[in-house]
Amino acid sequence: MSNGTIDGVGYIGVFTNVNARIERMNITNSGEYGVYTFGGVIQDTLVRANGNTGVATSGAIITGTRSIFNRGYGIQTSNASILSGNVLQGNLHEGLFITSTTRYVDNVLHDNNGGNANPQIIGGTQAGVNTCGTTACP
Repeated sequence: MSNGTIDGVGYIGVFTNVNARIERMNITNSGEYGVYTFGGVIQDTLVRANGNTGVATSGAIITGTRSIFNRGYGIQTSNASILSGNVLQGNLHEGLFITSTTRYVDNVLHDNNGGNANPQIIGGTQAGVNTCGTTACP
């Protein structure tokens, strides 16, 4: 799935099984999840203002994606994933809620979970520098 817009879906904007490829999509205003998948690749995609978590996945590679202003987490993983070069901003809960088997690097997390003074990430394993607010993530 690539080069498209999905706006205002009642429940899940994009639901896919394993080995999905979601590229250059704008997924906004879904009733619950913007993207719900069981693995694959999510690349250069905007996930905005969804009723719950922006991206919920397992065993995925997520790069260059913006998950902003969702009413849940920015990105949530339940198993081994790799997250790099993403922007997570203004989500109601933490920008990242990820398992310890998920690696993340070069992500920017800003103003999630009620502001930069609050935790921006739960779980995961840092594989390099990430920015939380105006400083490196703890």
